[in-house]
Amino acid sequence: MIQPKSNRWPAVGLIIVFASGTLFATTVTIDFAGLSDGTFVSTQYPGVTFSNAQILSAGVSLDNSDFPPFTGLNVVSDFDGPISLVFTDPALTFLGRFTYATPLSIEAFDLSNNLLASVSSMYSSNSVFGGEVGSAPNEPIQISSTTGISRLVIEGDSAGNSFTIGAATFTTAEDSTVPEPSSASSALIALCFLFFAMIVRGRHSLTFAGKTRQIHRKSPREGLSSPQQERSH
Repeated sequence: MIQPKSNRWPAVGLIIVFASGTLFATTVTIDFAGLSDGTFVSTQYPGVTFSNAQILSAGVSLDNSDFPPFTGLNVVSDFDGPISLVFTDPALTFLGRFTYATPLSIEAFDLSNNLLASVSSMYSSNSVFGGEVGSAPNEPIQISSTTGISRLVIEGDSAGNSFTIGAATFTTAEDSTVPEPSSASSALIALCFLFFAMIVRGRHSLTFAGKTRQIHRKSPREGLSSPQQERSH
């Protein structure tokens, strides 16, 4: 009797059940356009909340001859202290365009307020007229962490009014919309696949067994003779 073995279905079931979700990167770029001079930036942009950040516009409050915007007319300045950014989803990277009158530092923290990384400006100042030799306005400064940044603190002078941000870009990683199944549901689905595989294997066995009996079925005439008579012939 032939009984073929088939292990394909259980394997497929386990692969389907325990496949994990994927992550999608989202990049947000902010140029601070469209906001009026003197506006405090807080939740105007998706995915991030600013603190101590005020819009300065060229030709109004901003001395754009010394602190030129990176693009357009607006920059954001540190009002009354360091600027902080709190991300809705943890950020993997942050890049800003900075013009500063004092040395600048950026610190990144996780959700538990643990310090993840820190970077500093290349110069003590990079404004048009007061910057160090070799410096240039709107210096790109980037900070990254694979752990995920929940909060940034950007500090020049502790009293504020010491730097501008001409543009900012950050990238976050978000879970896919398809959730990973729970342990209970995973086990139940796996059992269903195993049960289905057993049924399939049983059907294969019955089919091949039927063919075996048909192949060895004797003709009516052969069936009248005994095995000893067949061997004597």
